[in-house]
Amino acid sequence: MTTKELHEFTNERFAELRLALVSPDVGHIYELLRSWPAGDNKRIARHYVSEYFPLFDTFEACMRYCGWEMKRTSPEEILGMTFPIFIRNGTHFFSNLHVFADGVVDCWGGLDLAFFREKLENGWVSMQPPIGADISFHSLGYGKVEEAQWFFSNEALWDAAQRCIDKLNPERKGLIDLEGSTVEVRDGVRYSKLPLFSPQSYRVEGEEVIPGTRLDVISVEDIGYCHRHWFVFADGKTRLGTDAPLRSMKDMEALFERGDVVMALPDGEWLIIPGLGRVKIADASWYIDAKERLTEAYDEIDILNGQDGAIRSTIDAFRRYEDDPTDTNREVLRRCYESVPEHNRMYCGDMDSKDWPIRHVLYGSEDLDFEDDEDELEEEDT
Repeated sequence: MTTKELHEFTNERFAELRLALVSPDVGHIYELLRSWPAGDNKRIARHYVSEYFPLFDTFEACMRYCGWEMKRTSPEEILGMTFPIFIRNGTHFFSNLHVFADGVVDCWGGLDLAFFREKLENGWVSMQPPIGADISFHSLGYGKVEEAQWFFSNEALWDAAQRCIDKLNPERKGLIDLEGSTVEVRDGVRYSKLPLFSPQSYRVEGEEVIPGTRLDVISVEDIGYCHRHWFVFADGKTRLGTDAPLRSMKDMEALFERGDVVMALPDGEWLIIPGLGRVKIADASWYIDAKERLTEAYDEIDILNGQDGAIRSTIDAFRRYEDDPTDTNREVLRRCYESVPEHNRMYCGDMDSKDWPIRHVLYGSEDLDFEDDEDELEEEDT
């Protein structure tokens, strides 16, 4: 086959592959890939399919396309892996499942494997939100499921969690067993047997472990609009997706500027969620500004490097102002508060008043149109 013929063949096959992916037929897609000529184009085609319609024939493929390594650091360091899931707590919240080497599984609370199995069976963890269900993506948007094609089941997630533990702890030594109860009574008070976790994303460079965190964005790609975890690391490098090359923050700024990374899904478009499937969302509300997401990323880098961060600085500045309400302290408070990304400003106060007391000090009666922020009962994790 000449170079020209190969080019024409490849273009035709990619066109056929795109059509096949609109109404996924595993057998047809497999045959397309099986008959594809060897070489770089076949590798690209496999990656293309795996991003859009992941065929989880191996645990490694699952981890490559939708999972990532992380760890918990308290009370001791335990390695783990993370998978995307939905938590059904009224609304179907897009979240993450953390699986650790000691058999602990965190899905809005630490569990052992037996309790995790119960969560799968009773639908608390739900990998396939039905048509008409409320759906929410933390710090991104929400709406109702209009159409959906889900490719990952609860049973497949159970299998992935088991393989994760086998990979991290091949002999399964020291697996946590809660013995049928997640709580214990000490001095007449009920305590959770497992502490709250703060899972930590990271990457390894040689012998150096570089901590990171993640933010959610929408990436505009050849295959469509993709939900992506945007990983931000302490050294200022970032990664858009779980297996993408590292980028600088300047590179990410350029992607936002060009519209290659956005914070809203256009009406009528599919949102592809690598590892889970794709969904069309009706009555959608996308409430994060792209510039504010970039501001948040830079703030997270500061926090990863041991600084207080904008929210903590604002809380401290407000306390100083309350103790000593001078014009100077009010101006410091203003600078701190306005450096907080707009969607995070409600976290500068308590759960009831949120940031209203600060806004009242800074803006007075001009800012009395206080509205309750979206009540999303979800947990932030990294």
